[in-house]
Amino acid sequence: MNDELKTECMELCVTACEKFSQNNEDKKFGPTWQCVVGEGFGFFLEHEVKSLLYMFFGGTTAIIVWKCA
Repeated sequence: MNDELKTECMELCVTACEKFSQNNEDKKFGPTWQCVVGEGFGFFLEHEVKSLLYMFFGGTTAIIVWKCA
């Protein structure tokens, strides 16, 4: 990864972490939530009943959100 791309990725990650503070979300929804975003992957996981969201964004980007059991 070149330096410019690395810097931009790091800035994006820091911005997202600051915007979506886990402490605030844990207080609102409880702990142990997980999220995966990407393309071209499969998954197998265990989750609490009625706590799984699986969706696509922009056609090919998959998003999975679930609460660990």
